[in-house]
Amino acid sequence: LLLREKKRNKKKSCKQQQSNNQQQTINMFRNLVSGLKKTTQSIVSNIFGSPSQTSAAMTADQIIANLENALYRSDVGVTTTKHLVSQVNARREQFLKSATDDTDAVQKLRLLLREEMLRLFQTPAQKRAALTRQLQSKNQPTVLMVVGVNGVGKTTTIGKLAYLYKNHHKRRLVIAAADTVRAAAVEQLEIWGQRHQIPVISRHATTTPSSSPTATSASSHTTTTTKAKASTAATTATATVSKSKAHITGSSNVNIRQVYEKVSPEMVVHDAFQYVIQQRKAASASSPPESAAPDLLIVDTAGRLQTNQNSMDELQRIQSVCSKARKGAPDSVWLVLDATIGQNSIDQAKEFTKRVQVNGVIMTKLDGSARGGVILGVAHTLKLPILYVGVGEKSEDLREFEPEAFVDSILEYRRPGEETIEDDYDDTKEEEEQHESSK
Repeated sequence: LLLREKKRNKKKSCKQQQSNNQQQTINMFRNLVSGLKKTTQSIVSNIFGSPSQTSAAMTADQIIANLENALYRSDVGVTTTKHLVSQVNARREQFLKSATDDTDAVQKLRLLLREEMLRLFQTPAQKRAALTRQLQSKNQPTVLMVVGVNGVGKTTTIGKLAYLYKNHHKRRLVIAAADTVRAAAVEQLEIWGQRHQIPVISRHATTTPSSSPTATSASSHTTTTTKAKASTAATTATATVSKSKAHITGSSNVNIRQVYEKVSPEMVVHDAFQYVIQQRKAASASSPPESAAPDLLIVDTAGRLQTNQNSMDELQRIQSVCSKARKGAPDSVWLVLDATIGQNSIDQAKEFTKRVQVNGVIMTKLDGSARGGVILGVAHTLKLPILYVGVGEKSEDLREFEPEAFVDSILEYRRPGEETIEDDYDDTKEEEEQHESSK
């Protein structure tokens, strides 16, 4: 009886876990569709017309005439738009030969446009696969540097990345708060660190270059201090930090932004490397060796205009510090772009790629923009993989980018005879209810 009860509970637990995983998949799908709603409306309505217009036998010629204008409106870009239009025109006769009527011709043109859009992601997909294999290595601490202009949501994206890599990829992270320009940037990252129990390395406003960095850990809510060569007493460090904060808060004449500008971001990155190295040495020296050593360092950088020469040069200096601390670092440089600014994001990306070797792109604020077509332009023009898209404000609203799901969503494409994930979920729930009723 005990074995039977144990088996029954195990089966019930597995069924509940499966149901939870399915519900999580449903929520991810709905968030993606919801986030791309404005872009979908912009493209589908302008190319294929309204549902009533399509059902009234909208001709293929009308769709071809609407295509170019619709792609421009969605900020796909001139180069990418001309490429897509020319490819569709070159292959339209082949696709329309087997069309039975105007409605069937419309669906075949939708399929053709889908194929051509997916072709834009072939080269970036290959680069993304190589990048994924590189990031999966845990033999040495992987270094990820995140760059972007002011206001694109870079710091928030880092907080979401930290949540994703800790909870889903089971990585042990450290964040370097090297944005020493924007007021409250360090505090913002510290809040993310406390929320997800991740240490954040920073230098407070009045610490001198010779003083030690601070690692803010959420688990203890205290400030621990580390040095490059030797460590000082924790009590002294805490007192120093507290005094530093009190000095900023108590003085009415202190400009916080100017104080933060005195702190070199290169120092913060150097301190973060030293912290990671010390933690890994301590873990390997223990008996048995602990597996809690950090294996991923995310470096935040200050937002900068791509036209500012000195500011862009600073990125190269940070990259140089990383390579000196560990050969081959940073392993990846990810550029955060704002989807709401359309083609300007491509211009930004071109300037950043001239200064640093950008390996991937993260598009933010996709849920509030009808210009999601810029993703097609980034993939085609820059040949860079789109790694993640931001479709909300929550920690879990940073979604791994899937080209096929993206294209199907913005074109409202559904394969003939194929159920959507929501239909499948509804059928499963109905079967479960019938089963419970019969019992």
